[in-house]
Amino acid sequence: MKRRNKQNPSVEMRPFYVKDIVWLKEMVKQVFPDRTTSEWRSIMSRKRKKGVQLYFLSRGGRGLGGVNVTAPFNSPT
Repeated sequence: MKRRNKQNPSVEMRPFYVKDIVWLKEMVKQVFPDRTTSEWRSIMSRKRKKGVQLYFLSRGGRGLGGVNVTAPFNSPT
């Protein structure tokens, strides 16, 4: 009898968009102080203007967390 390898879905990095603010707010509410959606939006806008690229990690459509990638001179690499 052949054994099947049960493979888990791979982890994906997808870019952070402004529409993800509500999801971000819910994800970090246990760690960070309670902020309004507009406060989170301004924080993320400042980070993007500094050249930080923001990504969400997800597996199978379920969010796992976020990651900041510092990119000098707004470079995509």
